[in-house]
Amino acid sequence: MALSQIQTPSKAWKFVVIGVIVSLPITYIINWLPNSETSIGGSIMVFGAFIAGVIAKLYLMDSSAAGLRAGLIGAIFEIFNFLINEGNSVLSS
Repeated sequence: MALSQIQTPSKAWKFVVIGVIVSLPITYIINWLPNSETSIGGSIMVFGAFIAGVIAKLYLMDSSAAGLRAGLIGAIFEIFNFLINEGNSVLSS
């Protein structure tokens, strides 16, 4: 494979990575609040998608593509979280 055939990720994916990384401390801060329990996947789906969409809109990119991709990454995290934490109890019952 030639070097010219290697594709770099689009700018939307770069905004998604930024949104995901910024949403992790937000999750930690929200969990300090009384009676709140948020998961990493849920935080990425809400805050990460919002942040990725805002950054994409500021750079005049397609904000819905960035938000959708961040939401999908959050959903994947949440599915793996469920399978790891609750999957064993479901299978053993």
